[in-house]
Amino acid sequence: MKLKRILLFAIAACSFAYTTQAQDFQGKVVYMSKTKVDFDFGGRKIPEDAKARMLKRMKDFSEKTYELSFNKTESIYQEEEKLAGPGESTRGRMFASVFGGALTGEYYKNTASKESKRAVEFFGKNFLIEEKLEDFNWKLEKETKQIGKYTCFKASTFIKTVKKTMGPPPEKGEEKPKEEKEEMVLVTVWYTPMIPVSMGPDKYWGLPGLILGVNAGDTQIICTKVVMNVNDKKELKAPKKGKKISDEDFQKIVQEKTAELRERFRKGGGRSGGGRPGGPRR
Repeated sequence: MKLKRILLFAIAACSFAYTTQAQDFQGKVVYMSKTKVDFDFGGRKIPEDAKARMLKRMKDFSEKTYELSFNKTESIYQEEEKLAGPGESTRGRMFASVFGGALTGEYYKNTASKESKRAVEFFGKNFLIEEKLEDFNWKLEKETKQIGKYTCFKASTFIKTVKKTMGPPPEKGEEKPKEEKEEMVLVTVWYTPMIPVSMGPDKYWGLPGLILGVNAGDTQIICTKVVMNVNDKKELKAPKKGKKISDEDFQKIVQEKTAELRERFRKGGGRSGGGRPGGPRR
């Protein structure tokens, strides 16, 4: 039975490879991304309804929908645009930009050249982060599961990541809490050899099949839709707009702006509305 399943996958892979060589194919995947965010109230006496509003806002910021357009060697990963909610303020958008992730433009990957370019709009400025694709040390496992009509295999690796803890800014005289810490996180992905392209959501790639699911610490990414040989093809070109910068230097800017935002929040008395006209935007 096991041998039969392997043969079926081999036949499907060969058939798909022939099809992709015979035409200029392109596929599209829609993913839902959810991230659990630690919010530390620091033992402060905050009304329960205010806590509930803060936690709901964090939940809204951390749940996003992305689209991955890909061919045999290139892909673009981009957040789906959505209208701002009623009463969403400038300060609220800045808060989301800092803690909800700064990936607001196109994320281009080329598996042939192993290059990536990520367009980021952060606090009203455009940046272009250029770097080599990370080579993941994937451990291929035998476990399988079904995602939609696709049979997927499990793979795992460990990556170094920075975990953020969120909370109200410190009051005068209070010790500033440690907001970030580095840790090694187990990443588990599910890929399908039925679509034998070495692509995946966000920075993930390098497997003998399209990645349809990711579990990485507090973040979960799951495929909700797959479309092969799309009629309305997207031009897969690397973004060019923005100041070229390394990821390390960009993270320093994020840290500085985070501290600035917390200080402005503290001086404003913790109000979430308002925001000066013409201020930074996400």
